[in-house]
Amino acid sequence: MAGAAGPEDPEIVLPERFGRYEVLAELGDGAMGRVYKAWDPVVTRTVAIKTIKTERLPRAHSAEYLERFRREAQAAGGLNHPNIVNIFDIGDDHIVMECIEGQDLQERIRHEGRLSPEAVSALLGPIAEALDHAHGAGIIHRDIKPANIMIQADGQPKLTDFGVARVADSAMTATGEILGSPTYMSPEQVAGLEVTPRSDVYSLAVVAYEALTGQPPFQGKTITAVISRVMHDKPPPPRRWNAELPTRYDDVFARALAKEPAQRFATASEFVSALDLRSFELALDDLVPLGEAPDAGVVEVGPGDAVRGVAVEPAPPIAPSPPAISARPWVWMLVGVLIATTALGAAALLALAIYLLRP
Repeated sequence: MAGAAGPEDPEIVLPERFGRYEVLAELGDGAMGRVYKAWDPVVTRTVAIKTIKTERLPRAHSAEYLERFRREAQAAGGLNHPNIVNIFDIGDDHIVMECIEGQDLQERIRHEGRLSPEAVSALLGPIAEALDHAHGAGIIHRDIKPANIMIQADGQPKLTDFGVARVADSAMTATGEILGSPTYMSPEQVAGLEVTPRSDVYSLAVVAYEALTGQPPFQGKTITAVISRVMHDKPPPPRRWNAELPTRYDDVFARALAKEPAQRFATASEFVSALDLRSFELALDDLVPLGEAPDAGVVEVGPGDAVRGVAVEPAPPIAPSPPAISARPWVWMLVGVLIATTALGAAALLALAIYLLRP
């Protein structure tokens, strides 16, 4: 198998090997790196090798960035999740990782146009769990996009490209250059500010938006136009492009794509859960902000509202009250007793009632 494959494009000049790994073909070429298919003769398996384009790094600090790349790759290699691509080895300027047979989400969207809400939830649910796992380990992906979500032959998705985006972020900040399209970047990432797990949640929401509508929320003829819209424009409601989507999706994406990170969903799983109408109210648990309840400790809510993450069922309708009656209540109680009595005592009770009701 080591010599069975060659470059698909005869004009591409492939490196022969990376260490012990024999290069078979080029799989992709991005703004910051290239991906090759290679053969590991020691373990006898096919692998994917992601390389860093060192020419894109600031020359004065390229060694520093490569060291950061190795640290990030080592941290990502410690992640153990079924929906994260495994990292096998780390070189000076490359990562050796699991080679996934299948297609990426970008290819699927291009082929199908747009996906159903059920299909999107099935694909992004596991990816959200993978992201939450990484965030729990202190690792932020920084480059969530359809091309980095691989779909295996059995339909299970895997998230790839951990350990590379941090270097791209740093190089972008140092040079003032946007590496790649800002379509999936959060506003704070485009601005070169600190990114948090909610930055990944934003990017995942952009991916979901595109999968459901067939196009990303912010578009433009130039990168400058896209950046301006990411930074300043409200996202168009997804139902503008796909009227068959549930009405509540407009609110879900308005929150997920908020400019301020604090206004977004706290976790990736919380966002994907909100796409499921059965758990929508649980996911939007900020409808009644904590600490803003009335002084008496009673929270007034309407049907379907959520309080502290607990859905409130609509109260059953209350039957209208009977018209008010001016007579004394105890008199009517006697009348009731009168009806319930035997015929023998009825006359005596009736006489008593007439006597008591006299003016």
